[in-house]
Amino acid sequence: MYTLVFRVSLLLNAAIMYLSEAIFELGLARDPTKVGRACILSALYRYVIDLTVSLTNAVARGVTNFISEMSKESTTLSEDYYVILEDVESMQLVE
Repeated sequence: MYTLVFRVSLLLNAAIMYLSEAIFELGLARDPTKVGRACILSALYRYVIDLTVSLTNAVARGVTNFISEMSKESTTLSEDYYVILEDVESMQLVE
């Protein structure tokens, strides 16, 4: 699940970059006939940013809730979680 969310996040960030570049290119052209296309790209850009922020907030809340539940159960479980999280993050950096 963590890998899937991470990949979706990467795809959303790539989409933000591509939409930003497309809007910039339309702005450079200064062609009044492409205003409709620029409006559509701008709206899409805002929606993708909102989706990315929502996903990031959901992941942060999930991690926070998980950590608080782990610390309620046992301090050693909470410490083990951080060790596992560091291992997972180091594996992602290798990919």
